[in-house]
Amino acid sequence: MLAVGYKGGYMEIGVGNPAVSVVLPTCNRPQTLRGTMESLGRQSVDFSFEILVVDNGDPTITRPLVESFEQEYRNRIPVSYLYEARKGSSYARNKGLENAKGTILAFCDDDELIDPRWLSVIKRNFDAYPDVVALTGKVVPIDGSVLPQWVNKDVQGALGLLNHGDEGIVFSKTGTVYDSGKQDHGSFTMIGANMAARTDVLKEIGGFDVRCLRSQDRELTVRLILAGKKIRYVPDMVTSHICDNRTVKSHFRKWSRMEGQYRALYQYFELFTRQGDIGPPNKEVPRILGVSRFVYRQFLEQVWMCVKYNVKLRRDQAFVHENRAIMLLHYIFSSQRIHAKKTTDQSSRNISLKRGQL
Repeated sequence: MLAVGYKGGYMEIGVGNPAVSVVLPTCNRPQTLRGTMESLGRQSVDFSFEILVVDNGDPTITRPLVESFEQEYRNRIPVSYLYEARKGSSYARNKGLENAKGTILAFCDDDELIDPRWLSVIKRNFDAYPDVVALTGKVVPIDGSVLPQWVNKDVQGALGLLNHGDEGIVFSKTGTVYDSGKQDHGSFTMIGANMAARTDVLKEIGGFDVRCLRSQDRELTVRLILAGKKIRYVPDMVTSHICDNRTVKSHFRKWSRMEGQYRALYQYFELFTRQGDIGPPNKEVPRILGVSRFVYRQFLEQVWMCVKYNVKLRRDQAFVHENRAIMLLHYIFSSQRIHAKKTTDQSSRNISLKRGQL
């Protein structure tokens, strides 16, 4: 294979597998995909990389565009078109994982612009921190995107944005450690729009959870941390996301509802202690219909905070708590359904065993 990198206006050609495989899932977005592909073509690197575009939509829409970039980049960057019929970004990303030749996987979305230093920052951090298995970075609004005043860091996930600040952070099962030495506890997630992982580790842990049509990046984060792995947040690993068509409150409410439903699949809100430590759900914790009692308490607290801030006419703050309450409510409903199904299935198995003993 001929692998090509680009730096400083000239091409460096090497033979062998690429150092990094960029996995780019897409679904019927040729207008924005073009911009993403063009920004990947402007990467400033001194190593080889490949681009794997995984089409999860209509191939008649996407394939011609990808093939045009295959021709345009053929003397610089290997570009491959892959098709995944099963719907969902987890299936698409796993397709990329199966076909990747690089020892590092980098993931982005099809409605972003990628910083020219993105891949070099990813490679440099993996080289500098051999005990780190995954990276994530900032996802900022694309230049010119005007966000409503009520969009703050507490609800920015609905826009596919992420910003943990300007300091490097390592997240692990034992807590959060900043580059300055400060330590902390609490929840954290990678974001699929800007993340990278060591290929062998991602294969070992089973790739992305195909049950999750949403929240698959958070589920993967949880699985890696519970497995004792380290994840690093890199502030200069930057992508820019298109936000304009999502900045209405109805989108945020829908996002919160669906996030609650999918987080129930891996019991997200029941993984954390009061101190912020993470671990498997405690089976000894009191439960109501299969859901830890403190989750109900968190829901009621968010409802109360929403009411309180609305009374004080602090609508922006009230909206943050409203979305949190929506997420918790649908987490509870979905968790109850999962519990009921498990109980029914177990009862059916017990009846079958008893019949077999007669």
